[in-house]
Amino acid sequence: PPFSKGGEDKGTTSIPPLLKVGRGDFSDEIFFRVVKAGFANKRKQVWKNLSVGLKLPAEKVKAVILEVAENEKVRAEELSVEQWKAISGFLLKFTLV
Repeated sequence: PPFSKGGEDKGTTSIPPLLKVGRGDFSDEIFFRVVKAGFANKRKQVWKNLSVGLKLPAEKVKAVILEVAENEKVRAEELSVEQWKAISGFLLKFTLV
């Protein structure tokens, strides 16, 4: 179990992966690449960081952010993990098309 209380070594903790690889739409690597780009510059709207950091068209990124967060002016720190997962999935689809 990830956070067991037994007599196991208390100095190590097993953390389960955030995303399941094998769904075919994205992986941990892509998720963390998107999140890293989203947090690249402080005090910037997330669409701008993603557009520049991932070299994607601004209008497509804005559309994704609006779909997921319902506010294109949202900042990276305001998004939940679930929203970051959704953004990663949408952006991957844009890059494959």
